[in-house]
Amino acid sequence: MTRRPWDLVVLFCLPALIATMTQGDERSTRVNVKQFGAKGDGVADDTTAIENAMEKATVGAILYFPNGTYVTSGFVVKKGLRVLGSGSQGVTIQHKDDVSSFVIKGESGVLEGIKVHLANASTKGIWLTGASVRVQNVHVYSKTYAEKYNY
Repeated sequence: MTRRPWDLVVLFCLPALIATMTQGDERSTRVNVKQFGAKGDGVADDTTAIENAMEKATVGAILYFPNGTYVTSGFVVKKGLRVLGSGSQGVTIQHKDDVSSFVIKGESGVLEGIKVHLANASTKGIWLTGASVRVQNVHVYSKTYAEKYNY
């Protein structure tokens, strides 16, 4: 049997190629909002820290929220990001009472594993403006109407 020069290349590269194809999110850059100063204590305004973390994230990255309650005046999700909480029972995005009309605005990307608490009746919980946004395991709660919406 005659070996061709590229046979060895295929043999050595195949395991790396298979690993890359099966790892999915593990290979995405994870940007933790707490590393940018977010407290997640339900008291401090975490808006600036969230925006700074998002600025650092690149397209395809994961903007990660560990367990906690993050108070915000609203933020726009950078195009192509995945907003990932540690779970909708452990991560709450709490809207400040006196500010903007939305909590999270997104054009594309993924929102997953968070709970959103709305401050008042005029607040839009999640404002999706694009055609390529996926929402899963997200709970939206309105204090005004005492209603809960699950997505």
